[in-house]
Amino acid sequence: MEAIQKFIIVWTLETIVSYAQIPPVCGNNTFQGVDKSNCIVRVALSKVDAYKAADTWGEFVNIQGDEALSIDGLHEESSKVDIYNLQGRLLYPKADIEEVKDALPKGIYLLRQGQRTIKVAF
Repeated sequence: MEAIQKFIIVWTLETIVSYAQIPPVCGNNTFQGVDKSNCIVRVALSKVDAYKAADTWGEFVNIQGDEALSIDGLHEESSKVDIYNLQGRLLYPKADIEEVKDALPKGIYLLRQGQRTIKVAF
């Protein structure tokens, strides 16, 4: 008769970077085995409080804001960006994010300004 072995998986995840402007909904066991007291979660600077208040994400001790992950991080001289869907189709050229984001169906989009492109969820 073979011996049954049990394994405990421990993830050595050190950093999570989330570009999501709204904390993603996670299942209860999504981060099972991750040391939430040592793993760093990097999010948009303006979204730190939202992640701290969110179920599952709020269990992480070290949630850090990073301006480079913000939509605002794209803005250099102008707030105008090109907005693409995930298939690469240009939806809004030279758009003001604040003016069009409420008109977009909920989903994931690519925002491009100059040579920089980021993925965001509205």
